[in-house]
Amino acid sequence: VMSVSVPRRSARRVHRDEPALAREPDRYQASFAEAHDAMVVVNDDGRIIDANPAAGTLLGRDAQELHGRGLPDFLPADFDFEGVLTAAERPGGNPETVRINAADGSSRIVEYTAAGDIVPGQHLFVARDVTERVAREAELSRKTQAMDAAPIGIILTDPTDEDNPIVYANEAFAEITGYDESEIIGRNCRFLQADDTDPDIIERMRHGIEAGETVSVTLRNRRKDGTPFWNHVTIAPVEAGGEELMVGFQEDVTDRLDRSPSLEEPP
Repeated sequence: VMSVSVPRRSARRVHRDEPALAREPDRYQASFAEAHDAMVVVNDDGRIIDANPAAGTLLGRDAQELHGRGLPDFLPADFDFEGVLTAAERPGGNPETVRINAADGSSRIVEYTAAGDIVPGQHLFVARDVTERVAREAELSRKTQAMDAAPIGIILTDPTDEDNPIVYANEAFAEITGYDESEIIGRNCRFLQADDTDPDIIERMRHGIEAGETVSVTLRNRRKDGTPFWNHVTIAPVEAGGEELMVGFQEDVTDRLDRSPSLEEPP
């Protein structure tokens, strides 16, 4: 949420319901009206004294129609309005989030800050709609939880970073390879390769990563304790949290191939 410069308290006596920003239009009114973030000025009772067009959009009414309405009417019943105003008097507060119920029937999640007493008895709320961001974060969290619990090894690598390091590894990958998460993150997958790993297979994987293509191979890897195993790997491009990454699915297929740990290639 952007920071907002507010006027110092006026020396003259002011009416508690006279919009503070309207008293100095040259300095404040233009930025107030044109701000992308919603701005609302309320009195001590929470009644709206002034609102910019962005606030009208957020609250589902023309900004002028908001004048005189109670801001708490748009907030959850358990919202501690008085507590927020008290906290606003203390500098250094962090933005908070709350779900609002707009006049048009929509429900939105906003991130807001409150500035205490821009003039005696008036308070400025600045809010930004973060509904879509929160939804994306929730979706990413659900996907991460699913990957964490998956029965096969899953890693994410960043092909845009130097040496395509691993940025995520689930528990199954750690169990398959014998490495702890702290020993995995930040490394290239080649730390699993042995001296006798087929170079042609490695080249196929490298080409797939560079081309952003899906590749599926079976290759010999080694666990942390040196034990060899056949690893069926599928790598593919994926978008996660707005980033272009590569996902790798790892499955120990040694028993399926019915082979003892040897140096032979699978058929």
